Amino acid sequence: MKEFTQTQISELSEFVESDRFSTGQSNRELHLHDISPHYGSLPAGIIWPLTTEEVAGILSWTYQNDCLFPKPGG
Repeated sequence: MKEFTQTQISELSEFVESDRFSTGQSNRELHLHDISPHYGSLPAGIIWPLTTEEVAGILSWTYQNDCLFPKPGG
């Protein structure tokens, strides 16, 4: 998935406060790779959940929408 649709952005925005969800280019590029030698692909967005409930809701959404959810360092 290269980018989220407006509908997907609206749905995902319901899980966390607006300052913890970004589809901005700079945030996406910062999460493109980590210390591993493998080069990733640009994520459609970045979400910073704080609670177990937020994580559960986001993971449920990704499963229902057949959307990859890479874990940090994974």
